[in-house]
Amino acid sequence: MNNTHTLDEILHSVSTNGFHNSLFPESLTFNDISLVPRVVSSIKHRTECSAATDFLGIPLQLPLLAAPMPDVCGGKMAAVLAQLGALGFIHRFSSIEKQVTDALLTEKKNAIGCAIGVTGDWKERFQQLYNIGVRLFCLDIANGANHVVANAISWLRSHTNNGEIKIIAGNVAAAETFVWLAEVGADAIRVGIGNGSICTTSIETGIGQGQVSAIVECARVREERKLSTLIIADGGIRTPGDMCKALALGADATMLGSALAGTEESPGEVIKFRGQLYKRYVGAASFATKMSNDYVEGEETLVPYKSKVEKTLKRFLDGVRSSMAYMNARTLSEFRQFTSFVRLTQHSFIERTPHILG
Repeated sequence: MNNTHTLDEILHSVSTNGFHNSLFPESLTFNDISLVPRVVSSIKHRTECSAATDFLGIPLQLPLLAAPMPDVCGGKMAAVLAQLGALGFIHRFSSIEKQVTDALLTEKKNAIGCAIGVTGDWKERFQQLYNIGVRLFCLDIANGANHVVANAISWLRSHTNNGEIKIIAGNVAAAETFVWLAEVGADAIRVGIGNGSICTTSIETGIGQGQVSAIVECARVREERKLSTLIIADGGIRTPGDMCKALALGADATMLGSALAGTEESPGEVIKFRGQLYKRYVGAASFATKMSNDYVEGEETLVPYKSKVEKTLKRFLDGVRSSMAYMNARTLSEFRQFTSFVRLTQHSFIERTPHILG
């Protein structure tokens, strides 16, 4: 009996009477589902598959975005990712002058993004980045479903030519708030609340849902409303397999933090501990707390040093291409069309992970 479900079936599985089909609807994470190939592939090698995509006018070889976090993406990371066919968003937790200097490390300013806030010096920060040629901006706040975001988008549009800049907003975790952000003018939306490896939002506030369910909700409503806004799966992507699932579910791109934090190009300081090299990895909210004493929604930790980011990108690209080859998909569009899914039990998830019997 075939118990798998295509992406189209998943997107239409929620009740037509609303986005919630019970008092407490299920919330799924990447560990709750698996891709299952049900076709005979004609692809001889994964290099026949292309993960290339156009992200808001920027050609990418892999739809991987570096999160605008202080220990993930600065100028060096953004510059290297641009060379490798990915995309970095330079974090905003520095002076305006430092962020401008970081942005200048990349020759082609249309190959990087910069994060700005919606309060404080954000207008001046935007203007100086805009003056040096940056055209992709991320309104980087915890709750994207807030009227201050709509006001910021309106201000940005009124101070630039129509369509001249691209705006990413978020984060959201539900269909209703995704639609609202799309209608107020966001070009792409970060989907995911409380899913990051050092994010404590769900613990401190009780907010959020599983990343799979969040992506599915937003992909379904986007299809129903015929919206053109892109979906960025932000949070919970720790392995290439997670990225494969996110893309197959309808995400246009994936945003990574911890997977990039320990690389040579990340801004975090290198620390030697018991003969091993690590890099500091601090949640954005936690970093901001040091300057403003705001409420904490981020942890601080150490991650192993991982050498150059190019090695990490190759691992993720190889994983996506291999997954596509299993599905007989040469493009990401075919990948989403041909993919089928199953729901995993706890035991089936354990069975699929590396283990050695004692």
